[in-house]
Parts: sequence; structure tokens; C-alpha cells
Amino acid sequence: MKKHIDQFVKETTSRMTEFNVKNNDHLKKVVREALTYYEMKSHEEVEGTEQGTIEYLYIHSMIEENLLSKVITQTINDDYDHSIEEIYQGYVIRRH
Repeated sequence: MKKHIDQFVKETTSRMTEFNVKNNDHLKKVVREALTYYEMKSHEEVEGTEQGTIEYLYIHSMIEENLLSKVITQTINDDYDHSIEEIYQGYVIRRH
């Protein structure tokens, strides 16, 4: 049986050394863990460009997008709703 989002976030962030909610790379790592843990069809792809690397998040369904946004909201934990778009700075491709 899968863990509730609260429990998943607490356990995942506690395993990360020096976790910082203001660090997008740390938040993306939580997203990657959620993709695997909840066995989602959504996935992340990394593309190298002249300016550096860009991480794209391919969203399979609205349900998965909502779950990932809830994971981010719970991770940041500042009484605001957050979107997965914020973390990936607009590099989100929806396939639903």
C-alpha cells in the first residue's frame, strides 16, 4: 500500500542531506522520487543546449499533474498552493 503524500514527503526530504525548499533542484528530486514511488506514466527528460541543460516534465494525465502539484505544495509547506509549472519554470509538456 502506498503512503499518503504527507508521509511520503516527510520521509523523502528527511533522507536528503541539507534539503532546502528554496532549491529547485531539491524540489525536482522530490518530484522524481514521486514519479517512481507512485508508479506514474509521467516522466522527466533532460536536454542539453548551448545555455546548459533543460529538464522537461512530460505529464501523462491531469490526475498525475494534480498529484505532483500536491507533492510540491506539501514539500514547500507555506500555506499556498503551488504548481508543478513553477518548479520546472514552464518546461512542462502535457500529454492529456
